Amino acid sequence: MYYYVYLKKINCQINIVIMLARHLFKSFIICFLFMNQTLQAQITITKQSLEASFETPVEAVENMISNSGSLSDLVELSGENKTWDFTGLSFEGSIEGTYSLSYDISNLPYADDSHYSEADAAIIFDYHTVDGQPFDEVLYGYLKLENNQALSLGTVSSLPDMDDYLRLYNFPAEVDFEFPATYGSNWAYNYEFEMVMPGTGTVNEQDYSVTVEVDSWGEVITDDGTTEVLRLKVVKEFIASGTTLTETDYRYVDENGRTIAQISIEPSGDIEAASIFTYQTSTSIDSETAIPEQVELKQNYPNPFNPTTQIQFSLPEASHVRIDVYSVNGARVANLVNSMQSAGNHTITFDATHLASGIYIYRMVTNDLVETKKLNFIK
Repeated sequence: MYYYVYLKKINCQINIVIMLARHLFKSFIICFLFMNQTLQAQITITKQSLEASFETPVEAVENMISNSGSLSDLVELSGENKTWDFTGLSFEGSIEGTYSLSYDISNLPYADDSHYSEADAAIIFDYHTVDGQPFDEVLYGYLKLENNQALSLGTVSSLPDMDDYLRLYNFPAEVDFEFPATYGSNWAYNYEFEMVMPGTGTVNEQDYSVTVEVDSWGEVITDDGTTEVLRLKVVKEFIASGTTLTETDYRYVDENGRTIAQISIEPSGDIEAASIFTYQTSTSIDSETAIPEQVELKQNYPNPFNPTTQIQFSLPEASHVRIDVYSVNGARVANLVNSMQSAGNHTITFDATHLASGIYIYRMVTNDLVETKKLNFIK
């Protein structure tokens, strides 16, 4: 985006978080807002279907598509009972993570902010990997749910090696849906986007005029199968250097409200980005019976947490395991495990009631591995 140019000198991981915060939240909010839809050719999204949603964590993978001439053909294909074929495309990157919905936002970062505090719920996206590399950061998307609208108030993102958060505000809000939404539905709104960088407090602003049209329905074909979808055409106008510019997103949304595919068009008319998404309901590690192939310490969940969180680890064979929790100053504050553990998947609970809010490190030592990860306790 044009208003990100000045960020090029900032650490590349921060730039990744900014990109993910704007791109992923818009994709995954659609997924979680509207879970239990009735299977039909034309999906109708209602307040009742929102209220029927439940909070099962979902594993999500986004694969970014290398630009291809066939994508332009897919954009041009619109109307009733269409088929968009995304098979056989090459990928240039991926993002993996787990997201869940929480109606209790009181302990989330900046929940007492005068704008975010208006939220009724929050989507929590816990990144696992970006392009195959570990990326242990968290995004919080604040939502306001009214009788006839679903509104996005903005996001708060953790940043590498920083005590504060990147904040993205939508004033008054982005209107994700007007109820009921089905083929032929449309709505329009204006909002101001504001980005506040941690530490420096640097603020960047941009005004948008947005129109949304459910312009098509049909099915999307990917290498994972065929899915019935609605297509949302989202057009944003804004002014940069005195010139009015237009960006367009095409989102292909399944019967559960999840984005199966997305194509973004930049102001020049060229395809800026495209992605395919897959989803799988998370299952408790305790219910998995297969013996793991390698020693692994997983990221705690939830994270941040208050006052308890779960830590999972896997062993391909019986081993002595020690897991300790340390402050950022290196002082040990808790010992969670110090004994022989059987082969398999294990879950332990860490209760931080006696500790002060802050970042802590947990460290696992086995016969074959020493591994550490961060956890964030917020009272």
